[in-house]
Amino acid sequence: MTVPSENAANIWTPHLRKDEKVIWQGRPSPRFHMRRGDVWNIFGGILVMLLTIFMAMVAFPTLGQFEGGKVIFSIFFGLILVGVFFAGLYVATFQFYFAAVRRGKTHYAITNQRAMALTTGRKQKFEAEELNSATNLDYVPGELASIYYKKIATRRTNHSTNKHGETRKPTTYSTLYTYQGFELIPDGAIAYQTMLKVIGAKLANPSTAKAGKGGEAWQDFLFEGEELLWEGSPGTGLRPTKFGIVFTVLGALIMYFFGPIVLRALSSGSGSSEALIIGGLAAAMFMLGLWMAVGIWLLDIRKRKATRYALTNKRAFVASALAGRKMLTYAIRPQYRPLLLKGMMDEVTFGEEDSFDRQSGAKTKRAISFTFLKDGQAVYDIITKVSTEIDAEAAAKV
Repeated sequence: MTVPSENAANIWTPHLRKDEKVIWQGRPSPRFHMRRGDVWNIFGGILVMLLTIFMAMVAFPTLGQFEGGKVIFSIFFGLILVGVFFAGLYVATFQFYFAAVRRGKTHYAITNQRAMALTTGRKQKFEAEELNSATNLDYVPGELASIYYKKIATRRTNHSTNKHGETRKPTTYSTLYTYQGFELIPDGAIAYQTMLKVIGAKLANPSTAKAGKGGEAWQDFLFEGEELLWEGSPGTGLRPTKFGIVFTVLGALIMYFFGPIVLRALSSGSGSSEALIIGGLAAAMFMLGLWMAVGIWLLDIRKRKATRYALTNKRAFVASALAGRKMLTYAIRPQYRPLLLKGMMDEVTFGEEDSFDRQSGAKTKRAISFTFLKDGQAVYDIITKVSTEIDAEAAAKV
């Protein structure tokens, strides 16, 4: 356990309650860090920069040929290209630098009551979350581990008025989930065990829950009295869905329409500005169609290959190693009846969580499931037995 230094105590003193004391403190790694999913950000940023350079090479040589308003339009277009170029540069490179700078100003602490985060600098930011029996911890193990203790559902709405000045019903554009917690800390396993002690839970075998590059087993995350009953993974075959089929059809149509345009632009040999612009945009649309027709299926298969499931007599686990390693845990709640959906591949629903309808903004429930299982009946039988036992325990306490 990291012992709070005198300097650290001075940082946290203004934020401590009466009878509250710091029992662990640490800081995230300030060094450059890139998750697997960030490869797509780098690729996208580089693609945007190359596209803006290409368009600038086509547009700027003709700038002197225009007069009056056309010159102003060309300058305005050039400024837009410069802005887009620097946006791509930020996504591909500088975002990682600024993220490292922010982590260098961040401090974490665990007290006997709360988890706290403090960002120093010109604008200080302090956040705290109560740790109790209702706290659900999501632990992402690794050499630099992360611990999330709060999941927040946020939504972006648009408030508009009609011609009479009356406010219309807000329209929800999207539903986003943000996770609050400790990120990229070197001694994450120790911090995780400390939080478990504060909330009243204990690991069955805490000595083996060491930070590392991937050597953890399910037993490293089990509480005392918790027993591993089943572990498995989703199937890795092709999974047809209505959404995927529609995207594939649209992607094929885009490729069918823009493919000949790309070929004509490449074979024309004119080298004119119009041919280059049309060919470049058509090529970008062709690649988008290829991604919609093929890429989404490959990504879905890759996600399922990187996913593992586990079930104990108290909780369900979903572990992923696609864009960094992540462990999500879900307690089996009393009075919830599991659901088995049979099909080409089975799905077993064992819980639900709050969500928001994107059209109406109404609060709804989203099912939590083990999906694409080869033998869903066996998993369903185990969850049903666990649910029955938890219901009996809850009834006995009443």
